[in-house]
Amino acid sequence: MKEIIRVENLAYTEKNHDVIGCVSFAVPIGAVMGVYTTNTYEKDVLVDLLIGMKKPSYGRIFFDEQQVNLFEADYLHKDVYCVDTSNKVVDDLSVAENIFVLRKNFKGLYTRIRLYVKECQRIFDEAGLGINPKCYGYQLNVVEKKIVEFYKAYILSYKVIVIKNISAILTDVEMDLFFRHIEILKKKGVSFIVVDSYPNIINRVADFSILINKGLCVWTFGEGELAQNSLEMLYASHPQTHYPQIRDASMYKKNSVRIHGLTTEVIQYLSLTIKQGELRMLFDNNGKGITSFLEIFKGDIDYDGIVEINGKSMPKSNMYKAYWEDVALIEDVEPIYSLIQDFTLLDNLCYPVSNEIPDFWMTSSYKDAIHKGYLKYFEAEDLRIYEKEWSKHDALVASYLRWHIKCPPLIICYRPLSTLGREFEDVTLNMLQLLLERGISVLLLTSNYLETILVREHFNINFERMPLFDQRMPIE
Repeated sequence: MKEIIRVENLAYTEKNHDVIGCVSFAVPIGAVMGVYTTNTYEKDVLVDLLIGMKKPSYGRIFFDEQQVNLFEADYLHKDVYCVDTSNKVVDDLSVAENIFVLRKNFKGLYTRIRLYVKECQRIFDEAGLGINPKCYGYQLNVVEKKIVEFYKAYILSYKVIVIKNISAILTDVEMDLFFRHIEILKKKGVSFIVVDSYPNIINRVADFSILINKGLCVWTFGEGELAQNSLEMLYASHPQTHYPQIRDASMYKKNSVRIHGLTTEVIQYLSLTIKQGELRMLFDNNGKGITSFLEIFKGDIDYDGIVEINGKSMPKSNMYKAYWEDVALIEDVEPIYSLIQDFTLLDNLCYPVSNEIPDFWMTSSYKDAIHKGYLKYFEAEDLRIYEKEWSKHDALVASYLRWHIKCPPLIICYRPLSTLGREFEDVTLNMLQLLLERGISVLLLTSNYLETILVREHFNINFERMPLFDQRMPIE
């Protein structure tokens, strides 16, 4: 089969360190190649090399059997399109306008509205896609926006689409719809490169896969082999730390959280008790129940049932207050976005607890004590640094430790492992262990099945399914 892109001995060196050491692969026309790596920066650099955002230190790239001039600015930017966690759909434009606005030779955009709406509808009808071309970007959900990006790339004649870290923002059910449109575009001759840290995601769609470890392409897998036959070997290349099991919840007589008969338009009679210092995990494969649950604690939607925190019943009118006073939420894809970027790292650690201590900011001894007690958990030698100097590791650690300091009764973590690279798993699990040892109750919400396996392995707990009104997607 004819190859659309071939990479030979691609390397990228930064500060005398080989981020990408030697990577070679070839992708045929209409094929899907998976790239598995546990290192977030390796993923970012590899994708940047493929779309021309970075220039390789060594190696060659052939596109459509022609060698690419790597010295040209933004080489391959007209041939390789990247779909990642960022939103590239303009909310104030219609779907049709988003798709056709950059189409070559498509002039008179706003004087030919009927034409491009009709063309867009034709393409959607062929694909069986039920999106109205006239609706605006802000009316689409996450997976619909990503599918619109697919068809925009197809119409703009991109021959290769790189998909990076898409498991961080899509649920398992949304992934099924996402992958269905990959199969549709494959038949039209579009090739895909799926870069992810979770082998089950790659295995569901890839025709073949490669494993990159420490910048080197060390193994190639056939269709279906990555998750089924080699999961243990892949995890062995990324050794996991064994954490002590959490303390038996029966030693705590105090119930930190009691939820009884919680019902919304999506959730069907959820009853759950979380004891002090206990870890519980709710799994929802389509993500709707999790979203509804989070909206309750943010005070955004109405509900029926009882919610008690530390024995105190929380009336619906006070749920937003409870969210700030008694419940902490960690839900961002990038931990840096959950922090106040105009503050130093130390100020971010202090901020949640500062409201409980009179004249906190006027007395330096409080901050000095926190700095001294928590510095050992960070890579930085001093926490009085601003955003530009934060590492991803330190931003992640700070997003957890600030609640370790304040010690709320409950912390809700939304997809804590699947939204970050595999190299941060150990750090995240360590932080969760610290919270539990402090007596803080933790509720994990996830729509990623592999994440439930990882948490179960480390904490010796099982997951519970979110009771929904619509259970048409049973979990095996």
